Amino acid sequence: MSELIVIGGGISGLVAGICARKAGFSVTVLEKHAVAGGNLTGWNRQGYHIDNCIHWLTGTNRSTDLHRLWKEIGMIGEEGTVSHETLFTCFYGGESFSLPRDLKTLGNAMLLRSPQDAREIRLLLKAIDAVQGMSGVSGEKHDRKHSLLRTARTLPLLARYRAMTTGELAARFKDPLLNRFLSSFLTDSFGALGLLAVFAHFCGGNADLPKGGSFRAAERVAEKFRSLGGVLRTSAEVVDVEKENGRVKAVVLKNGERIPCDQLLISVDPAVAFPRLLHEKMPDGLACRYRNKRLLRFSSVQAAFSCAVDDLPFSGEAVLPLFSPLSEYLVGSALLVREFSHERSFAPPGRTVVQTMVFCSETEAKGWIALQKNPARYAEEKDKTIRRVLGEIGKVFPSLVGKLQLLDCWTPATYRRFVGSDIGSYMSFAFSSRILPSRLSPRIPRLKNAFLCGQWLQAPGGLPIAARTGVVAAERAARADKKTFSLPFRAHFARMSPGKDELK
Repeated sequence: MSELIVIGGGISGLVAGICARKAGFSVTVLEKHAVAGGNLTGWNRQGYHIDNCIHWLTGTNRSTDLHRLWKEIGMIGEEGTVSHETLFTCFYGGESFSLPRDLKTLGNAMLLRSPQDAREIRLLLKAIDAVQGMSGVSGEKHDRKHSLLRTARTLPLLARYRAMTTGELAARFKDPLLNRFLSSFLTDSFGALGLLAVFAHFCGGNADLPKGGSFRAAERVAEKFRSLGGVLRTSAEVVDVEKENGRVKAVVLKNGERIPCDQLLISVDPAVAFPRLLHEKMPDGLACRYRNKRLLRFSSVQAAFSCAVDDLPFSGEAVLPLFSPLSEYLVGSALLVREFSHERSFAPPGRTVVQTMVFCSETEAKGWIALQKNPARYAEEKDKTIRRVLGEIGKVFPSLVGKLQLLDCWTPATYRRFVGSDIGSYMSFAFSSRILPSRLSPRIPRLKNAFLCGQWLQAPGGLPIAARTGVVAAERAARADKKTFSLPFRAHFARMSPGKDELK
């Protein structure tokens, strides 16, 4: 039986391992940390659990192919999913506006709020419906896909939004609250099509949460891999890849152990894989993406607090305005605040976890990473940020003043240590306006038996793209070894075979 090694036990590596086992490989996944899951993770502090990944999960609609993948690999377990009535609520100027689960309800609320914006509202709703139709979550039951003709007719409208950032979209609305509602959730520099996709999936019943949270979802996927006979080795950091005559021969662990392999799949950040493991330059096609200033890389500063459930003045996720920078290292325009009362196991009885997030740019992320070289200054800056965050929360929710107790705070420097990304990114390139996501091939130039997988192969990254690239990379490895996927797994993803190779 052919030996296949996967470097990296995140979602792309685990999915690749599951697919490769189904294709008949003997598979070992090597993960440098003590647990698998990569960015799909969480941790415990002071008797509380902090969820670090899923804000919404595309693929929770049962009619979609992606839902079948999540069920197949264990991302969505027997416990099912959690459905919130709103995805987020924007608070601004003493008022609030929420994104509801129903597109018609959203339209009525926007028109009632601002009749003067009627034309822009109707265009926006039509565009969101078009995205739903392309994704197969349109109609009253969220299970309909638009015909090719109907989709073609909406392309000019979608092209209109492709040319905008969320900030430019928001500027078309005269109402200040709707303006803020549209610009603050993903920041005002994100591509407007990305925001439309979020609205479309949530209003299409396709963006709920797996019960148990991110860490439990990762555990289920790892359990699925093991149940198929795969070997998952944690605390097994790969430091070198041995090559000979255009083929990978073995990988070498940090402890000196050498593991031979017939096929190799690499699911770690390419910025780590090429210089550190493969000892060569990143291919031009991929390197261009890292240099492209229109493909934004970002991170965030986050904190978690304990709070009594009865003290919560909001539900789900709140977006609060920031009118001035929190610090020289954090100049975001919005503060995201989430509560986890829907996960009772995350906190002691009567308590819950409240988490905050402020996005930061690539420049700000690098500042946090550089700051960590001075531990005292790094700790001081985190403390200052926490105080400012609590102050901003208190302005909107005075009842929470003195009610939030700090559990943990983490920054781009934390993510850099954990995932190796040079700026601490936990998602790949976030596309701005006039950018459409294209897919890079998993092929690694000059190596016949090694392939890439992971979210960095297609913007904007995230769990669905990471999983998809795992499927494609395993299929390439199987093809190279003259193997095929067994049904029904391959049947779900026959449409996912990669197109033209772009890595050169």
